[in-house]
Amino acid sequence: MSKYILQRIAFAIVTLFIISLFSYVLIATFSTANPFREIAVNTKVPNVEAFVKQKEQEFGWDKNVLTQYFIYIGKFLSGDFGFVFNSQNNPFGGEITTMPQLFFKPLQYSIMISLPAFIISSIIGIILGTFAGYKRGTLLDSGINIFVLIFIALPSFIIAPIAINIAINSGLPSTVFKQGDGQPLNVIIKSYITPIFVVTLGSLAGYTSYTRNQVITVLTSNYVLIAKTKGLSNFEIFKKYVFRNISIPIFSIVFPSYIVLLTGSIIVEVYWNVPGTSQIIARAFPSGERNVVMFSTLFFTFLSIITEIIIDISYAILDPRIKYSSSSGKNRLAYISAYIERKRLQKSLFQANTLLDKEVTNASSEFNNRYNLGTNLQEKIKYVENPDSLYSSNIAGKPKKMLVEIAKRFFKNPYVTLAFITFIVLLLCSIIIPIATHYSPNKPINNIDKEFITLLPPQYTNTKSIFLKNNNRIFETFIKIKELVDKHPELQTYFQPLLDTFKVHELVGASKSFSVTYNPFIVFDSYLLNIEIQKILDVDPNHTFNPEFIASLRATFPAVSTLLGTDINGFDIWTTSWAATAESIKIALIVATLQTLIGVAIGAYLGFHVGKWIDTIFMRIIEIFLAPPSLIWLLLFVSIMGVSNTALIIALVVTGWAWPVSRTRMFIITVKDEEYITAAKSIGASTSRQVFTHALPAIIGKIATGFVQRIPGIILSIASLAFLGFYKNIDNANLGQLLLDATPQAPDNFWILLLPSLILLTLSLSLQFIALGVHDALDPKVIKASKK
Repeated sequence: MSKYILQRIAFAIVTLFIISLFSYVLIATFSTANPFREIAVNTKVPNVEAFVKQKEQEFGWDKNVLTQYFIYIGKFLSGDFGFVFNSQNNPFGGEITTMPQLFFKPLQYSIMISLPAFIISSIIGIILGTFAGYKRGTLLDSGINIFVLIFIALPSFIIAPIAINIAINSGLPSTVFKQGDGQPLNVIIKSYITPIFVVTLGSLAGYTSYTRNQVITVLTSNYVLIAKTKGLSNFEIFKKYVFRNISIPIFSIVFPSYIVLLTGSIIVEVYWNVPGTSQIIARAFPSGERNVVMFSTLFFTFLSIITEIIIDISYAILDPRIKYSSSSGKNRLAYISAYIERKRLQKSLFQANTLLDKEVTNASSEFNNRYNLGTNLQEKIKYVENPDSLYSSNIAGKPKKMLVEIAKRFFKNPYVTLAFITFIVLLLCSIIIPIATHYSPNKPINNIDKEFITLLPPQYTNTKSIFLKNNNRIFETFIKIKELVDKHPELQTYFQPLLDTFKVHELVGASKSFSVTYNPFIVFDSYLLNIEIQKILDVDPNHTFNPEFIASLRATFPAVSTLLGTDINGFDIWTTSWAATAESIKIALIVATLQTLIGVAIGAYLGFHVGKWIDTIFMRIIEIFLAPPSLIWLLLFVSIMGVSNTALIIALVVTGWAWPVSRTRMFIITVKDEEYITAAKSIGASTSRQVFTHALPAIIGKIATGFVQRIPGIILSIASLAFLGFYKNIDNANLGQLLLDATPQAPDNFWILLLPSLILLTLSLSLQFIALGVHDALDPKVIKASKK
């Protein structure tokens, strides 16, 4: 054990070194952000480039990147962690200057939210998961599953504003108070209730789902079935078997998840104005603050590695069967001898099979000659039409029948069928609606005058109530038309709809604005009509207008018929939301496909070469990618590579490839010693045949489930990045960007926030149910059971 601990500590040091080197080289080489340039621009330095060059020389940034790294790491090891270059990126101003103070002071606020949420969600999640696993297939299990799937599919930036409104109506503070804000202790405690509740809901679903799966796995095992046949009560079975066997996997997943929770509460911190660590990190990456980026990366990586070492050591305490010891020279020699003996036996078996085939052929020829069997008769005496079917590993019948059976099992669950139909409808809407509508996505509905097309209400209301100053363009248009009608009473008929619907109420003295209610569609039409009439009157003041002429003028006006209104940019909400849905689905499908292909290719190979040098190297690389929280990697790559779709796809693939590889490797390890693969190996099947013909079909259900589950996760990751301002591309908006922009606009038109929220929720929820259906449809155990 002591030798194992020393090995893990040594590798932890190597991991920290590699991650620190990789992170520093990335941000120093590829990041376009420069805090010195920001300082120069903000302070209006006359010669910006000279100032930047001077500062870079002062801090050694003009040297090659490796020299910069070793200078930084040398200072870091000596206790000099640096400081924030741009004071605007320091929320504490001049009060705090050193990096530990800047990092650990806000960390306490993050802990005050994440730690209670972690304790509550893990306890409740394990309890709910245990009940759901025990009552699987019942109404209780279905209710818990639906509850879990809803909160997996519902992102925190949708839950947060709803929770704030509920908190305000319940008398709870809408912002987090700190000591020194002049609030009593009970008010400070109350201010933390709502954000803790939101973080709890977001993490509760994962613990519940994982515990349920582990309980079901144990309850369906052979030793539990034997215990039931012996008459053990459910309490004794849970006490002696279930709790003991699920403790290790739950322990291994629960505690590392707290680090993810600690770094992933940034959205909650933004909504409740919490000066936590997540905001410091999110602000540092796009600003090029190397000291903050490096300190946070090393701190959370160190925390993750230490947690993993403690968990590995605790395995031996929780389960005495687990021992950590290095192989002696004698053991290695035994392994080598066993490997040589296995190869010798395989060779002997192959030679025996070859000899047997020859004997069967000779016997068959002798039989045919003895009884004078002709060629035609020999062709008729066949017990197998296709010789290849002798080697078929298909356990579900012919391929055509198997596909039909898979489809039947998939659509057997009505919830899965409904989810599949919903997803297809969403997909078709996202493709067809942007093409079929009159307006282009992410563009104003027309280019005439933005003042008259922004924040239009839904078409079914046609009414808008706002405060307008007398110099506002809309208000000025109303006044000019009134003056025009006073001079030319014959025009009143054509402007009567505007005069009837434009209502000016009381003047608000403080803001010097009028409360106005009007129909924006009529105002827009009257605005264009007034322009055309004024042009004619400027040439001929005595011109006579008739209804036919006015109708011909109006026929040239652009149509304004938005179903759900427009946003602050004049974009059609209905069209833009569905275009953003298509963009999110497209990126998610590409990323999930690439991650799955990488995971299957590398993970399957490593699963069949577990324990060998190639497996060891790849697992160390995977551990390096999994050591820092995913938010750190994602922010680093997105900050460096920019906001294009290609850059985002590359960043998501690079930061997410490790999990599919690790999971596929684990699945392969669980099946590679099954009897059918051992039999295939014994008759000389190649490794590729063992992988693609026998192993992958056995785990295809788990791979497909992981693929489908990754799609909503990627969509939510993109949405979260856009919500935090790291992925804003006005030409290719996504759902997260729409939700970010919609939050301040929602009071003017609630569809700006409601439609993308509903689409995101429905999309995520339907994909989660589809993942369950895919797992059941492709599970070999289900296939085998259905044939009996």
